[in-house]
Amino acid sequence: MVLVLLSPRLYVVLFATEYDPSEGDKQMLDSILVAWSANIKEPVKEEKPALIRVELKPFNPNTATKQQLQQLGIPSFLSKRIMKYRDKGGVFKIKSDLSRIYDFPDSLYQVLHRFIQLPVQLPARSKQGIAARNRKATNERTISKKAKPAPLVVDLNAADTTELKKLRGIGSGYSRRIIKYRKLLGGYTAKEQLAEVYGISDSLYQSLAHQVRVNPVNLRKLNVNLANFKTLKRHPYISYKQAAAILNIRSKKGKFRSPQDLLAVEGLDSAQIEKLKPYITF
Repeated sequence: MVLVLLSPRLYVVLFATEYDPSEGDKQMLDSILVAWSANIKEPVKEEKPALIRVELKPFNPNTATKQQLQQLGIPSFLSKRIMKYRDKGGVFKIKSDLSRIYDFPDSLYQVLHRFIQLPVQLPARSKQGIAARNRKATNERTISKKAKPAPLVVDLNAADTTELKKLRGIGSGYSRRIIKYRKLLGGYTAKEQLAEVYGISDSLYQSLAHQVRVNPVNLRKLNVNLANFKTLKRHPYISYKQAAAILNIRSKKGKFRSPQDLLAVEGLDSAQIEKLKPYITF
């Protein structure tokens, strides 16, 4: 136990070596100390804001500078809000407008009230001035009504795609379909036929009804007794089966002589024949 207790001291006596720093080590330590000293920044002393002397005197909040407002005892943050309000186009018209600035103390407003170079309230409008303004507004409305351009009205039988695209809701696709349907029909006889164009919903037609018209034209007519199967079925009012039936009846019974003869065609009723009348000839 004695040897164990004395072993640290014996180790120091027997094995410890003295360290003699060389000149190179000293220079290295000196350079490290210099670099460390250079990196230490001295604390920055905060400058206290200069005290502003409060002096109450007449002022106009529409023209006073930020410094002048602070000299009146208005805090810096409120002075900034006043300047910002003015920069955005705000104008102080009466004294109480200043108190409407956000967080403006009422006690401070009461102190500054008598120094604000603005009226307490705006002068009442005279009856003559009000009447003159009313006359001016009436005249402006009258002029605007006169200058209002005439509403757009498009003729379905004469319009091209450019004119049709001026209608609200009609683009390139719809305009091409309207013209294609016009060619298949042989011409429009009523503006209601616009609703028969593929893709035009009832709501779209209702919105366009007052902007379209159909002027009388020479319709391209279909001769029922001379037309072939392909020509007959191409017409929007004659189906594939009806075209075949027309040819079958024509070959067996001879020519059709009037629209009433078409009642013999299966699937053609009087309502459809009435729609066909403007487009067929015998």
